[in-house]
Amino acid sequence: MLTLFCAVQVSFGQTSFQWLLDSGHPRDIALANALVAAPNSAQALGINPAGISLDVEGKYSGMAFALRADPAAIYQISTQTVFPYRGYTAAIQLRNVYYGKLAGFDEYGDATADYYVNELLLTGGLSHKFGRYVKFGASFGGLLGKIADYRAAAGFWSAGLQLNVERFDLRLGMVTSNNGGFVQQYSDNQGDELPAVQLVGLEKKLAYLPLTLYIAGGKSRVSKEPLWRLGGEFRLGAKVRFRLGVDQGKLGYATDDEYKNLLSGISLGLGYLSPPQAVPRRSALEIQWGVKLLGPLGMSHAFALVIRR
Repeated sequence: MLTLFCAVQVSFGQTSFQWLLDSGHPRDIALANALVAAPNSAQALGINPAGISLDVEGKYSGMAFALRADPAAIYQISTQTVFPYRGYTAAIQLRNVYYGKLAGFDEYGDATADYYVNELLLTGGLSHKFGRYVKFGASFGGLLGKIADYRAAAGFWSAGLQLNVERFDLRLGMVTSNNGGFVQQYSDNQGDELPAVQLVGLEKKLAYLPLTLYIAGGKSRVSKEPLWRLGGEFRLGAKVRFRLGVDQGKLGYATDDEYKNLLSGISLGLGYLSPPQAVPRRSALEIQWGVKLLGPLGMSHAFALVIRR
């Protein structure tokens, strides 16, 4: 069985590979990237490699196309493939971030030739289940970047665990991600550390409500600042999902509009899931949509169309 994920995305002003902190998939965006303890298809490469599975539910293969639009015209194209390999579940991701053509200026403020900015990520990972309860995953990747005639290169790794507590319908997770460093940085005044984070989280299905909660918290290894993420997925019948999330956001924007500041960090989304059938054989359709509010900067939109078999 094989899973292929394709995405075209647009991101806002992320440099020095800060986009590594966001998997970019609509479901993850809607749930504030709180899925540290969840099985999460190939998108788990961007959150917790222990969650690598053959689809969102961990059962089927499939193909997906996603589009994301943010307040600035920065495009991402990514492909993700998931496949079983000798008792493991393997995943490969290729992700390209294209910032477009930017206007050049010299140190005196005079216009110079325009230039292009492009960053590329290649990641591979494996997950393996030990018995009924414990799952381990690890991923390794490389980064390449180009700004005009300047280049950057880095290597990184991530590793995580998930523990399934069946008695309480609960799943726990922990991950250390984006560990590594630069072989070459764009310039000497750029930071030489990747956005490494350490997170723990849980996934809990409530007994008396059609709701699954996702909670994650930890800290940035670079800035030492705390990180927290909270998401909830409401099951509206067998096929429809409504999602709501919130994280620490960016509450320090320099603006007089306090209302917009408070909205920063809130995300929401919808999903339609139609499971595949073996007899008669029928592929499934999955539609995902997510939006994240960015305070006075506006909002991000993401859309995905998935065919599963």
